[in-house]
Amino acid sequence: MKWLIAISTVLLLILPIMAHEENVLHPHIRTLGVLGKGIAVSTTDPKDFSLLKIGVAKVTVVLAGEEVDVTIGILFLDDSKYKLTNIVTSESNVTADVYSNDTKVGSLQANLVMKGDSEIWVGTLSINNKNYNIYVLEGARKVKPLEVGEKVKDVCDEFPDKCRVLARGIGNRFCEKVEDKSCREKIKEFCEENPEDPRCVSVFRHFCAEHIDDSRCRNELRDFCSANPNDSRCERFCKKFPDRCEATTTTTSTTTTTSTTTTSTTTSTTTSTTSTTTSTTTTTLPQNTTTTTVGG
Repeated sequence: MKWLIAISTVLLLILPIMAHEENVLHPHIRTLGVLGKGIAVSTTDPKDFSLLKIGVAKVTVVLAGEEVDVTIGILFLDDSKYKLTNIVTSESNVTADVYSNDTKVGSLQANLVMKGDSEIWVGTLSINNKNYNIYVLEGARKVKPLEVGEKVKDVCDEFPDKCRVLARGIGNRFCEKVEDKSCREKIKEFCEENPEDPRCVSVFRHFCAEHIDDSRCRNELRDFCSANPNDSRCERFCKKFPDRCEATTTTTSTTTTTSTTTTSTTTSTTTSTTSTTTSTTTTTLPQNTTTTTVGG
């Protein structure tokens, strides 16, 4: 969706303004908390509503030669643009103050709710003394190849053991010691170039397991955890969104076989010989197979 790209771009463009710095270099999104659009409905008149777009992200920037993480946000109410500050985010909650230029004009609070395959931010918005109930549909912004490489490297930096299988099979850039920075850089490059390689996807999901506050990770885990609710990487996701991780229902079909045995015994006695003849007939349903055994 073009509007998703537009909001992501605006989030990066407003960094110099929000940081009051001219030398903000190489900004990139670290955590994409909220990115969506919906409606803001007046709390006093349901026919009075506005279109709403919102983006909240934690972004890594270089300030004065040093990397710094900052949380930034932007909100559009119809054609009016506002800046979000004092942002507090968690796995399923966001609060912020709303500013127009340098003047505080309101506040925002929303909680994340999953409805089927959709993520919806539900909450309240106050702007210029007017109160709204808001409903924002989360946009499905797929993770980019560069981001896959970055997140995989983060996992390898912190948990080298999770990357050993990946390290053994990265083409002609084989590396054995995941603890070495050069090896982790090779893994990063490999996953940037091959983001859909099953090994890269697996390690990326390890990252997402601990970062469900990132919409890209929720998007990655949503279907995976629905199909694999018992996977260790789904523990936090399924605890937070149990409706997406209901246990798979297994239906077992059992066929009952009924056996009927009829035994007839005939005893004939002569002066010197006693003979016993036993006839056993076994019928198995529903195969319609009859086995007759005659024993003496």
